[in-house]
Amino acid sequence: MADKYDLDRFINDSRFLEYVFEGKHKSYWADYLLRYPENLADFTKAEEWLRSWKFKTHTTSKEKYASYLKKFKDSIYIDSAYEKQVKPAKSADMTWLLKIAAVVVLAIFSIGLVVFLHQQQEIIEVAQEESLPAKVVKTAGRKMKPAFMLSDGTFVRLNSESSIEFPEKFDSLQREVILKGEAFFEVAPDVNRPFIIYCDEMLITVLGTSFNIRSYADDKRSHVAVKSGKVLVRKSDDQPEESKLLEIGEMISLYKDSQKLVKSSFDLEQMFGWTEGKIVFKDADVSEIVKKLERWYDVDINVKLSQSIQRGYSGRFSNVALEYILEGIGFSLGFQYEINGRNVKIYD
Repeated sequence: MADKYDLDRFINDSRFLEYVFEGKHKSYWADYLLRYPENLADFTKAEEWLRSWKFKTHTTSKEKYASYLKKFKDSIYIDSAYEKQVKPAKSADMTWLLKIAAVVVLAIFSIGLVVFLHQQQEIIEVAQEESLPAKVVKTAGRKMKPAFMLSDGTFVRLNSESSIEFPEKFDSLQREVILKGEAFFEVAPDVNRPFIIYCDEMLITVLGTSFNIRSYADDKRSHVAVKSGKVLVRKSDDQPEESKLLEIGEMISLYKDSQKLVKSSFDLEQMFGWTEGKIVFKDADVSEIVKKLERWYDVDINVKLSQSIQRGYSGRFSNVALEYILEGIGFSLGFQYEINGRNVKIYD
């Protein structure tokens, strides 16, 4: 449990108050947490403490009310360190008068603020009715690996059987996309807006970097591998302090059965080779081989083996025909194959 001194480092920072109550400085704090992940716990507790305030005012305006009230309280607050420097003792009458004055000023301030909020209510309601940016969904079928740019200049390449959803134009606060499957990103740097990716059970936050995400629904684990820059990753249902910071050459894997996040190094060609037309296997079992070949060549592979193959296969292929790959893998693992149009059979 963080003590009050730990929380004060954030609560006494005007940028933190504006982040919590007005949604400002998101990129500043995203960058701060990337650089100082050890402060995530204190950051989260301070944010939860401020957001727990309750005020009797319009629901749509309580954050701004809390922000103004906090700043007002801070302006008349005298901490213990200052009080110790005041040598002359205040008389009981003077102390009482000061308390009355503070209450009166606070009451006048609160009444004025409520009137102001009433006047702003119509503006707030109109803003809520404004249409959201149009959503765009791009999908890559089998054999497809489309590349395109987002409105902020971010480069994206989708792998086969993947899709990404994003707004036609990002707003002024942050950039958010939803990914299913696999994609390579080169995120355009923007100090004012973090780039956030929602992918299956993971939430990935970056400012400007290049990395690969793979999270197919039928995979046993999901991966995030960083090629340049830094990436902050956590499970979508975790608290921010449980995030993992990834740097160049690091990968994190989410094991779907245990829900554990495991950090490791990775083979650059294995994770990024697909963006250059390379099929890379590393100790892959038959199931992994079949799924990758089906996506890559748009075929359906029927496995008819009398017993499962226990050993894995490692190999690299670049822009070659399916027959060539099956010939090489079949020779190594000891199976035969037949190709009939889009239907492939693997057997003993």
